[in-house]
Amino acid sequence: MMKITKRQLRRIIKEEKRKVLSEDRNRGLYSDTRYEEKVKKALTDMYEIMEQNIVDDGFMREEAEDMAGKAVMEVVKEFMSGMGHLGSTSYTHGDKTW
Repeated sequence: MMKITKRQLRRIIKEEKRKVLSEDRNRGLYSDTRYEEKVKKALTDMYEIMEQNIVDDGFMREEAEDMAGKAVMEVVKEFMSGMGHLGSTSYTHGDKTW
């Protein structure tokens, strides 16, 4: 069993508290979950429609998932860029990152 000092424990707690508070500020405190759910639903619908259209065009399901994921991320990136946020945006689902 590994032992930690009180000082190390305090530092760990302080770091975790900072992380939690940062996450709350970035989302929880300022977000309206009703809008979050609507956006998630719209993006999910967009992804599923695109994926099916790609499959209907003869691509394999795995290729379609990747292509649809990339396409949805491009829409998100365009939105964020339009809002003045030019940083990279990525999404990970399972073993895939778009």
